[in-house]
Amino acid sequence: MALKRSTDPVSLRGWLPGDPSWVELQAARAYSTLNGCSFDLEETYPITALRPLGWGARLGMYAFGVVFCLLCLFQEQNPMWFYAPFSRERNRYGHLTGEIIDLFQAWGWIVVSIWGLNLLLCVLTYAFGRMSKSALVDGCFATLPFVACTRASLHGTACSPLLYLLVLLVHIGCAGALGLTIFTLVLNAYVVRNQMASLLLGLIVLCDVLATVADALSLGGPYGIRVRSKWASWFAAVRAVAVTPLTALLTICFIILVNPPQ
Repeated sequence: MALKRSTDPVSLRGWLPGDPSWVELQAARAYSTLNGCSFDLEETYPITALRPLGWGARLGMYAFGVVFCLLCLFQEQNPMWFYAPFSRERNRYGHLTGEIIDLFQAWGWIVVSIWGLNLLLCVLTYAFGRMSKSALVDGCFATLPFVACTRASLHGTACSPLLYLLVLLVHIGCAGALGLTIFTLVLNAYVVRNQMASLLLGLIVLCDVLATVADALSLGGPYGIRVRSKWASWFAAVRAVAVTPLTALLTICFIILVNPPQ
């Protein structure tokens, strides 16, 4: 019944099988907007291009986070913890302290916190989407264990439970590395006004937006995320409707504040 409903191109609820929530219905409108105001399964070129571009952007973010953390470990003074107090205040010996918390510093902590929530939802979307018990779908690269595609379930492949766990741990590790990278960039942008750190933050925001759009375009249809897992669909929709836009807004405002126009 769900597959029959999902092949009905007439309405939004026809494109999303089952009984989707309000947040999923709102996120799914991205598909209609880019598909000529239609939920027809014959997709336009922008949708066909944005999906692999978004998943590639997520893979690029993760690769950057892992490489960044590895490079930090080989530095004589690890930049990930050098400005850990998250404050520009210094004592009489010139050491950074965290005794005074101003509004600007609080904004930095808010940015770091919203990124943590964003990455947590991303991991949950990936975990529920790839580890779902739905049948294998041809053409979704489900037989490839390590991909950034949230709608490609591993169920039905020859993957052992150990490989399931390994795939999930790799994704969690990459998301954690990216989180540490973002924390370090925010610290450097705030404390020493590092313009390169601000630029990298902006690029990460762009990649995250592209990845979120790719997930939003993949919610419905006969091979969509909702067919894989209702929870994965809900997590992806929450990121698309609320968390990612708020993350992008707060981060962009933070970048502007630490790099005011001359």
